[in-house]
Amino acid sequence: MAKKIQSNLFVGSIISSLIAAMLLLLEDFAGWYNYSSYAEIWGWVGFSLNRPVSLLVFGAAAVILFFCTYVSYLKLSSKPVPVGWVKKAFYGSAGVTALSVIGGVYFIVDMMITDPTDWWLGPAFYAGIIGGGLTALFFHLALNETKR
Repeated sequence: MAKKIQSNLFVGSIISSLIAAMLLLLEDFAGWYNYSSYAEIWGWVGFSLNRPVSLLVFGAAAVILFFCTYVSYLKLSSKPVPVGWVKKAFYGSAGVTALSVIGGVYFIVDMMITDPTDWWLGPAFYAGIIGGGLTALFFHLALNETKR
């Protein structure tokens, strides 16, 4: 029974981490729009190969979530998983969640200060929080299940 519960948790972590990683790479984290009588200005924050900081932050978060997907795949296929990888995947996915929250709060504060016409948090923000959080939850439950 415990093996079936654990395999269900790893299926959940594969789904949540894979979708979150892809959304972090393909969608915007946040954006804004400013309209004046002279110009319209659109801006966005997200993964971009032309921006080194964005490449580093969003690329690292996606790599961590792809690592979580790989660890879950290994656990489901009954292949040997190096000691500590499940715990590292848990901490990594929790870190992606925390990074998304910190980035979102920073963006909101910046928007409150600059006061654009409109601003929004995008799909990559929610993918980082929901996908990273669910992945961390699934790994946490799987780790607790092995202690029983």
